[in-house]
Formats: sequence, C-alpha cells, structure tokens
Amino acid sequence: MNQYTSEKLNRFINLLGAIFELDKRESDFDRAVKEIVKLNKAKKRMMAKILP
Repeated sequence: MNQYTSEKLNRFINLLGAIFELDKRESDFDRAVKEIVKLNKAKKRMMAKILP
C-alpha cells in the first residue's frame, strides 16, 4: 500500500468516525426533545388538576 492510498484510507476512516459520532449526538438530542415533550405534557396534566 503506497502513501497516497494509506492517506485516503485514513481520511475515509476518520470521516466514518465523524458520521457515527454525529449520529450518536443526534439520537441524544432526539431523546432530550422527547423528554422535554413528556415533561410539558405532565405539566399540562398537573395544571388541569389544579385549575379545573
């Protein structure tokens, strides 16, 4: 394997790593959004009980 091919391969591997990292962060973000939505619904239910 020559220097050029090795460099291209390394760049490709780094790119894949970055994509997976991004994907993982995205799912964390989605989870946080779902949690916020759930909390807002719970808050609305509590308010409905307190204020008829």
